[in-house]
Amino acid sequence: MVSFPFCDVLLRGQIPPSAAYPSELVTLGDHIRARRLDRGLGQRDVARLIGVSTSTISGWETVGREPEVRYLPAIIEFLGYNPEPEPSSFGERVAWHRQRHGLARKRLAPILGVDPASVNKVEVDRPIGRTLTKIFEAFLAHCDAGKDLATLSLPHRPRPGERPTSLETIGDHIRARRLDLGLDFEEAADQIGCSTSSLTNWEVRGCGVSIRKMPAVLAFLGYDPHPPPSTLSELLRAFRRQRGITAMELAQVIGVNETTITGWETGATQPTGRGAPKLWHFLERECPAELRALRLP
Repeated sequence: MVSFPFCDVLLRGQIPPSAAYPSELVTLGDHIRARRLDRGLGQRDVARLIGVSTSTISGWETVGREPEVRYLPAIIEFLGYNPEPEPSSFGERVAWHRQRHGLARKRLAPILGVDPASVNKVEVDRPIGRTLTKIFEAFLAHCDAGKDLATLSLPHRPRPGERPTSLETIGDHIRARRLDLGLDFEEAADQIGCSTSSLTNWEVRGCGVSIRKMPAVLAFLGYDPHPPPSTLSELLRAFRRQRGITAMELAQVIGVNETTITGWETGATQPTGRGAPKLWHFLERECPAELRALRLP
């Protein structure tokens, strides 16, 4: 009779992931589901932690619905990390910090003293003036330092009755002209033909003037605060600004499509083909002196 010695054997290995575990982390809901399963929690548990309903968690995880921005801080706290990639551009940094604080654009705008359109403009990295740049630089520096937005200190902006120290935005030019004429908001708005709220947006919040209102604003100022056009792109924009017409309307007058006008104005394309003679004929008829002053290639 042969006996065999007994021995203790400890087998190690990874437990196969649950079938419910996402195969890859694509959506924010995938991150939430993976973290929930890692922690052995149910959807109801996560719903209580984040402050939403169980059906909301289910929608994020299974349908791929995007959470509202106000829930992002609680979601990031639950995950223990921010699944969004590190921002690289100026606009991406603004969007990243805004979302990190759970703020929609319309909620961040009044905190910074700007309008939501300006926030959107910054986040897509469109050119902005120096005044707006300073405001968003202050916002980023404050966020990078990990400080509460309640203690955010912004660069000084003139009060309604205070003359701007420098003319950086068209609103600064309007305010300076209004004060030079001794007009209040209602009187200036009446002369321009706009509402007092529009005037406030231009002067106080640094909002841009719509193309339709530009001729009236230029007439009120008595000058165009933009530098004289030196390129074809600048001349086309100046022409539309002085006439108050859209790119589509200018395209119809010249006899080309709106995309062609946009390409010329941005410098992405140069006049060629059948559109070129139409453009030069139009400019020679409408603004010959400005055309002669251009630096053409």
